[in-house]
Amino acid sequence: MDISHYIELFAKQKHTYEPYDGICKNVLLGGKAYSLNMQSGPESGIPFRTVLEGLLTGCTARDFAGSGFEATEGMLNAMKIFASADTTTFLEKYPDICPAFEELYTKYVKMIREKVSEGSWKAGFGNEYIDQAREVLALLN
Repeated sequence: MDISHYIELFAKQKHTYEPYDGICKNVLLGGKAYSLNMQSGPESGIPFRTVLEGLLTGCTARDFAGSGFEATEGMLNAMKIFASADTTTFLEKYPDICPAFEELYTKYVKMIREKVSEGSWKAGFGNEYIDQAREVLALLN
């Protein structure tokens, strides 16, 4: 059995998507901290809004999910990153910046709230994710 394809997918997840979420968090925090004008940009002339739209779109490439059976854990890690950047407030201010990102983010916020209220979240070989969901919810509140 050739597992090279799966190793490639795992590597892509760990070395492309997860760092991308972190970069997006830093840009969101930077925009918030410095109250950047969405139409302004660095010397390159690229508006901040254009950069942020690209970053947010990139984060949706895999629906925030991890690789394979780690899909739920990856999504919760991504949501923890976004929640710590106060993405909810940002999206309230700029709801149209990236509709695909806003839709996924809103969907997962709702799912996390529901799972925490149910008190259990089993996924991926029966793993329990309720503690991670509670951590994300604490950041969201």
